[in-house]
Amino acid sequence: AELLTQAAADNTPSRFLHVSEEEIAPAAGVLKDTTLSELVKQGVGYYHAGLDDSDRRALEHLFTAGAIQVLVVAKDLEWAVRLNAHLVIILDTQSYDGKDHRYVDYHITDVMQMVGLASRPLVDTAG
Repeated sequence: AELLTQAAADNTPSRFLHVSEEEIAPAAGVLKDTTLSELVKQGVGYYHAGLDDSDRRALEHLFTAGAIQVLVVAKDLEWAVRLNAHLVIILDTQSYDGKDHRYVDYHITDVMQMVGLASRPLVDTAG
């Protein structure tokens, strides 16, 4: 939400959309999640375990095709997502353990898996 708020404040609400609004409308229109549909029209998507399979496939296609530039992925999918990106941002490296009522650090292999998705061979010349 903060990304979109900043884009709107800069008077560039579709900053993360790299196709025309007419081109994205059909893809956004088939998404079952209405909130996701509205976000995709601004070039942003989100990916979580409860997402409908058809919405997930559509998001993957839009992201890999470069139509949407931002994809927010839930931590529990770090091993399931096979989408490489120019940049991966990890918002936190701890999660709450409800059983023990404490925060625990992500395992280093989980963090390395997330960071490893920031690699687009033959696409990026640096990074």
